[in-house]
Amino acid sequence: GACAPAAAMGPGRMATKVASAIIPAIASETAGQITKGSAAEPYARAAAALLAGAPIAFFGSVGANGATAETIAKAVKGATPSQLDDAERLFMEAKSAGAPITRFEAIQQVTKGGTRAGDVQRVVEGQGGMRDFFAKRPGQVETTARSQLDAISPQAPSPSTIGPSLGSAAEELVNDARGVINRVTKPFYDRAATQPLPAADFAKVKAAPGWAEASKAIRSDPQLARYVDKLPDNSVGFLNEVQKYLKTQADNAAGPINAQKNMQRSAGYGADAGAVRDAAETASPAFKQAVTMQADLRKQYLDPLLEGPLGKIASSDTTTKQAIEALFPRNPLPNSAAEIGRTVKALAIKRPSVARQLVRAHVESVFNQTTRDLQGGANQWGGAGFRATLVGNKQQAENLEAAIRALPKGDDVWTGFSRYLDILEAQGQRQRPGSQTSFNTEMLDELKTGNKIVTGAAVASGGGLSWPRKALETVERWQLGRNVEQIGVLVTDPRARDLFRNLATSKGNQVRNLAVSLTLLGGAGAQSTPPVTPKN
Repeated sequence: GACAPAAAMGPGRMATKVASAIIPAIASETAGQITKGSAAEPYARAAAALLAGAPIAFFGSVGANGATAETIAKAVKGATPSQLDDAERLFMEAKSAGAPITRFEAIQQVTKGGTRAGDVQRVVEGQGGMRDFFAKRPGQVETTARSQLDAISPQAPSPSTIGPSLGSAAEELVNDARGVINRVTKPFYDRAATQPLPAADFAKVKAAPGWAEASKAIRSDPQLARYVDKLPDNSVGFLNEVQKYLKTQADNAAGPINAQKNMQRSAGYGADAGAVRDAAETASPAFKQAVTMQADLRKQYLDPLLEGPLGKIASSDTTTKQAIEALFPRNPLPNSAAEIGRTVKALAIKRPSVARQLVRAHVESVFNQTTRDLQGGANQWGGAGFRATLVGNKQQAENLEAAIRALPKGDDVWTGFSRYLDILEAQGQRQRPGSQTSFNTEMLDELKTGNKIVTGAAVASGGGLSWPRKALETVERWQLGRNVEQIGVLVTDPRARDLFRNLATSKGNQVRNLAVSLTLLGGAGAQSTPPVTPKN
């Protein structure tokens, strides 16, 4: 038995070392005696030793289970006990939500990529592990995302009407703001309205090129005349209507959609409006106070509405896509969450169901775009891509949160949706199987052999012949497949919670003892309770 000393020198449990050395040696010697003196003697000795020693290499050492246990411990090294607890909670929440993740993904999420768990999962996947688990992911993401969308709003029966409806609501809000400003300043205008201009000043005003046109238009238009029907032409009240008419004409003459746009006409009307307004302010301090107050109120309240997202959609011609782009631009302005929240809240007061439909339309459009099938089949990374596109930067996340919270019962909706995004972010911790690296090679070697001393004894027992080495390669492939399967169970099965935690925090002989539970878990089948973890 030349193989006995080689195997006996290895570390491990004494019974395993003795068995792996003595049993093959006895078998080899027995076969040698039977075929002694014949040409078949060396082959018989080698074959008998291999047949006797291979089962020991398979099952008598830490073997496949030990390699699995050591791989788990190595994968999560660097994660604190508290982080392991947080990862397990996220793992269970994901399963309860219908979008399961692996424990490796959960650990990477809570540690911000601080372990090798993602690398180990990539290698395991590269060997065909967890294929069935991930094959279900696209369908799971589709189902759970639709449920989250329904929580935001039921699907709109006519999506194309969302934009025009909210555009009209925005117009109403802008007009409401104007109305409030006018009501606040009206007493000051009323006080100044009947005050006449001095004759000399009025003569200058009447000489302005636009005066005749403006005064005639106001007196002949019933919609304008009703505001000044009791006021003489030289009153501050009438002058106020004249300057407003001239200002409107100036704006219209320079308007971008005016086919007869003329900047000279615009400048002339503007100059005349300024002259009339200056004359009225000089004649009446109350009028000047009203003008100043209105300008301040417009600057403080109305202008931000017009310049912000509300002003961008304040038109019945606004399309749904335009409304979405106004509220959720691809590159939002810094610190814009507050105005997004105010805008959505205001729209929700006017059109609560339509405001909800708009937010859903935005989220759903991103989801449909990012989760579409790939050329090679269903998109297993679609959920992670959806999350990254929807809230890929801090400002996008803050704006979406502000928008959802501004909706009716929005705080509750955001709580659930935010946690769902956390689950999808964890799915994004999954690495795509790639080329072989030194880490891949090292880990694959460990998973193939488990205990290199014992498998070395099996090689030695073959007497150096080539065919036992080929047989050992079969053994290694079997061990690799077994380890890959066990790791898959450990990181996907909720029943493996305690065992995974113990493996993640155990070393040495404790790992060997815990490895027994891997076999129990793997054979648990339809058990509804977790297997018992052996005590140390």
